[in-house]
Amino acid sequence: MKNRILALLSLLALVAMAGACDMGTTEPAPSPIPGEPGTETGLALTVDLDGAAEAQAMRFEVSTCDGEAVVSEDVALSELELGAIEELDINADGGLQFADYFVVLEPGCYDVEIQPLDAAGDPLESCSPALAEGIEVESGVTTEIVMVSQCGGDHFGGLDVLGVLNFAPTITKLTFDPSKIAGCNAVTICASAVDSDGDGVEFEWEQLSGPVPQTPLSVVSSSTDDQGVTTECGEITPGYTGAYTFRVTAFDLMEDDDGELVRVEDLVGAVDPDFRSRSALSFPLYAVCEEPEDVLGEIEDPKKEKKHEEEEEEEVLGEIEEEKKEKKHEKEEEEEVLGEIEDPKKEKKHEEEEEEEVLGEIEDPKKEKEYEKEEEEEVLGEIEEEEKEEKKEEAEEVLGEIEEEKKAYDEDVLAELEDAYRKDGDVLGELEDCTWPVSYWTHEDAEWPTSKSRLLYGHSWDHVVHGEAEMGKAWDGLATNYVVALLNLKQGASVPAGVLLAIVEAEELLEEESFTLSQRIRAMDLTAVLYAYNLGLVGPGSCDWPW
Repeated sequence: MKNRILALLSLLALVAMAGACDMGTTEPAPSPIPGEPGTETGLALTVDLDGAAEAQAMRFEVSTCDGEAVVSEDVALSELELGAIEELDINADGGLQFADYFVVLEPGCYDVEIQPLDAAGDPLESCSPALAEGIEVESGVTTEIVMVSQCGGDHFGGLDVLGVLNFAPTITKLTFDPSKIAGCNAVTICASAVDSDGDGVEFEWEQLSGPVPQTPLSVVSSSTDDQGVTTECGEITPGYTGAYTFRVTAFDLMEDDDGELVRVEDLVGAVDPDFRSRSALSFPLYAVCEEPEDVLGEIEDPKKEKKHEEEEEEEVLGEIEEEKKEKKHEKEEEEEVLGEIEDPKKEKKHEEEEEEEVLGEIEDPKKEKEYEKEEEEEVLGEIEEEEKEEKKEEAEEVLGEIEEEKKAYDEDVLAELEDAYRKDGDVLGELEDCTWPVSYWTHEDAEWPTSKSRLLYGHSWDHVVHGEAEMGKAWDGLATNYVVALLNLKQGASVPAGVLLAIVEAEELLEEESFTLSQRIRAMDLTAVLYAYNLGLVGPGSCDWPW
């Protein structure tokens, strides 16, 4: 079937028949299709009319042998140039009018009737309808029949029914390793598909939305097992926090005339550009990174504060550098003075040597002078070392104060935010440093640390957690995970800085009753962060279920 399907789809044999002037029928001729049988069958009808120029269409009616109507459809007539098809051994000049009809039926017994129609869609009086009764349609095969409709009193047409079935592949499985909600490390995604015809399968992967990943999805393995299931795996490294959307498509393969495997769509596309033989599945992937900047984008105020602190630090370091330069300059001046002192000493020493030659050695004055010089150099060295040590301690002290102030500021800001969201006054029982997912808070036995009737922009927390706000998919998803994150925080769960800032931004975004496209994308990013926190993937971890 693989090597001949294109020819069978583009060529339906027309058989000219001569005989009696009245309506006639023929016995059904079943034609099996190679390969494993399917669960449905095909019935294709091709009707040839010669000498009925007024005929514009053909009505095909199929009913069960019990009289239950199945289909009724009018098909416009076309003209076939017989000379263009050398395979048909029919001697005729010009073209023939014909109508082609194909239908997929359940196995059973059927009656088929055809009726030529005029331009107004009414039955032609000059052409008799043709009826074929008791046509048996079997599972996995196409039944061919020939029917004759007499027109004009001298000619009748032939009908050749030829059908070919081809089934598209089906995607049966999609897996993630380690999970579709992951960090910023590599994730392996595997798709499995099977073709009921036993044809080959080719996969195609594409990204539909989300940030540009650190490394794009690339195929790492592909195999087919004994059951005909083809599995292909791809690997991707997200690298950035956000919601990604991908699509995998499985294409049907077959051999062309050269024996090469190509997509069925490419072969049949020459005859039918709209032909499709594929199966597609889109799926999400969520990445949660640890850096707050990656989660929330730019955070203006802390960045400005940090920049100000860096400027102060550079200013202090600049002052220290200037003091070092000044100290170096003083040292050079001191060395210059010492050099000037050294020259007279050398001159005096020379004079003393000459004087010694004349008067003998004068030991005591010279030794005394040498001792004084050594003491002077020692004192200057001690002064220089003390000043260097003092400057170093001052610089370290200033940098330490800056670091402590920065750390205290960060801790104060995050502590104020955490206290603001945790403070309630009606916390139940002991605080527990772990998180519960949405399914816990919707359980009838869950004990809330606050009132379920609290409002979030006109909607009670209870309705929001149960997804009953009905404000839109993006708004509802963000609101649900926002409220659950606050419930976890109020029950005592610690919260990372990035998640806490996500809570703040989510509260501002939820003030909008409807989202723009950019706001919907931002809401999906924040939802992924809060969902990962509530699920225990980031933060203190998930709590142990009490039931």
